[in-house]
Amino acid sequence: AKAADGKQRVLNRGSAVNKGDTIQTQGARAQVRFTDGSLVALRPNTEFKVEEYNFNGKQDGSERGLYNLIKGGFRTISGAIGKVNKSNYRVKTPVATIGIRGTHYGVSLCSAGSCADQGLADGLYGGVVDGSIKTTNDGGSSIFNNDEYFLITDLGSLAQTLLAPPGVIFDDPASPKLPNEEKAGEKKKSEKTKRAEEIVKAIIKEKKPDFDGTLDGEQIREIIKQIRIEISELPPEVAEIIQP
Repeated sequence: AKAADGKQRVLNRGSAVNKGDTIQTQGARAQVRFTDGSLVALRPNTEFKVEEYNFNGKQDGSERGLYNLIKGGFRTISGAIGKVNKSNYRVKTPVATIGIRGTHYGVSLCSAGSCADQGLADGLYGGVVDGSIKTTNDGGSSIFNNDEYFLITDLGSLAQTLLAPPGVIFDDPASPKLPNEEKAGEKKKSEKTKRAEEIVKAIIKEKKPDFDGTLDGEQIREIIKQIRIEISELPPEVAEIIQP
């Protein structure tokens, strides 16, 4: 971690994190538990700064948690801060500011082609497991709820809704799971499949009006061939459910 005065120190299990510290994970992962009960799981190569933090055990308006995601990404379950006084919790990023409404969510910042190997453009990717978050920048504000995902490309652009979770938030198998995240992952997979099925139905119905909506993998593959749509042209979450 890098302190506000510029001094560096190595964090170990149980090490204290102070206001003004910038946590730098480099190639490792880290979990930070704050005194208000919140938990933050940092991805490798992340820089996360605790700009302001105050919690005296009461939600009396003096509690504050202001953070800055400089690079990388994290998953988090919020605690007492922001539960009553929403404006007292904020995460700043290069392209938007994030506020919460009692939330389990994750974000990841792709910059300078850092996510190109996953076919993702630069920008802030995010998703909500439980609760809701509000993103705000020069382009406006957006609210995202359970099982909703988004991309913000730059400071002047409004958040874009994504159909399925991008592979840079909840995809890290080596990262420790947050409480209830296993069940949340199963739920996300189910929701992703449902959305993929809806897309498949819409695509086929447009090209083949007599399609009765029945979804059988082999039948769908045959119909896709008949209407001359290549699997490679379909969104990944769609291709995933129709490939053998």
